[in-house]
Amino acid sequence: MAHETLAAWLDIAVVDAERSRAFYTEILGVSTSAIPMSDEQGSYNDHCLHAVKDGPALAGVCHRRGLNSAVPAAWIPYFRVASLDAAVARAVVLGAAVIDGPRDCAGTHIAIVRDLDGAVFGLVGA
Repeated sequence: MAHETLAAWLDIAVVDAERSRAFYTEILGVSTSAIPMSDEQGSYNDHCLHAVKDGPALAGVCHRRGLNSAVPAAWIPYFRVASLDAAVARAVVLGAAVIDGPRDCAGTHIAIVRDLDGAVFGLVGA
């Protein structure tokens, strides 16, 4: 199983995603694309970061609201697993805490977990 578990994504959830998008665009020299979102407060955009314009999305800069309201404001690595539900259940048995999910996110099934030392990471179902 370990050889199938790969880093799949990075993202950060912040209070002001527009400010963070501008910051990371300047620092990293990347381009961005908007992801339309909405919650009970209205519509807004989260953002994908791209190494090259119109290239594959490499990371996300998200508002810490709506679906991401429980997500900590830190860069979170996501790891691909064969079975999200099995991986989350096993993490809990081993002493981890589920922060968010499992839930659907942009056509992907994800969960965010805090490990035994407090480190936060995401799991993505294959």
